[in-house]
Amino acid sequence: VGREPNERPFTVGYREFPVASLPARDGVPEGGVVRSARAPNCSYFPAWRETGGKVRWVIALPESCRLSVSVAAAWAAPGAEVVVRCGPEQLSGKLTGIHDPPLTGAENDRVPRAGESYMKAFREVPLGEWRLPGGRQELELTVVPGPGGMGVDIGGVTLTRIE
Repeated sequence: VGREPNERPFTVGYREFPVASLPARDGVPEGGVVRSARAPNCSYFPAWRETGGKVRWVIALPESCRLSVSVAAAWAAPGAEVVVRCGPEQLSGKLTGIHDPPLTGAENDRVPRAGESYMKAFREVPLGEWRLPGGRQELELTVVPGPGGMGVDIGGVTLTRIE
């Protein structure tokens, strides 16, 4: 009760559970980044064009380990760059081609949605690997829009322990 959404960290980097998802619903948006719907469950960050915006998650690792990092994204035009930072580590990747699937869910609704988001089939975009120290830290995601200014939809970040 009375807790900030980012106070409780996501535990990542465990040998027994090597894959950790940081969904958009639990990210803390800043700088003009908005959710796809008022209710955070099943939401994503749509048409991200804000150059000063970011989304943060607090993570905790039991020990230092190497992790692969990917971002769930959808985009209508190539050229945007996705950047993930954690402490001194930074990974980035340019979005090439197009992956812009339609929204789904309305076909199963009995009544129109009021504050809930529709779904989207995001593509996992691998960004690379890094080594993070054990302990609590903040992970930050930003998007640098492409030349056409087309936005990027972000569904979350996946961290996978690889050693």
